[in-house]
Amino acid sequence: ADGNVMPMIFAGTGGLDSPTSSIEAAFAAGFTGVDSALDYGNQQEVAKALATKPRESYFLTSKVPGCFAGVKVLPPLCYEDTKKAAELNLQRLNVSYVDLLLIHTPAGTTLFSGCSNKVNCEMMQHQWRAMEEVKKAGLAKSIGVSNYCPECVECIKKT
Repeated sequence: ADGNVMPMIFAGTGGLDSPTSSIEAAFAAGFTGVDSALDYGNQQEVAKALATKPRESYFLTSKVPGCFAGVKVLPPLCYEDTKKAAELNLQRLNVSYVDLLLIHTPAGTTLFSGCSNKVNCEMMQHQWRAMEEVKKAGLAKSIGVSNYCPECVECIKKT
């Protein structure tokens, strides 16, 4: 834990037909948390709603794909592609930082057998090192993982 505080309820943006109006409605209802992901493919629409509010007034979470789990982050460049995906997130959302950046899914788990696979673990460790650099550069206030099992978390703890 890094001491940053986040809202308890977020407006999700995955699978929305109209992300701009949905987020504007969430803001009007008092939501201050917005959840997005590079994989959702709708960040430019999300950015339109975010542009209606001062950046400090909302908590923005976004996600980069797990290595080999999305088309933006592929081996053997998991480390570099993760940093590029983080920057692409910011560009598409039209913000200079996110409050929380997550790795959306463990690396390669759709192609290989789980987190104990040495190749998967190495890809996850490369991604985690990239995420630490993204945070150090100020592009994300906090970093984390999403959809990781305890075994995958143990893998990145060895980074």
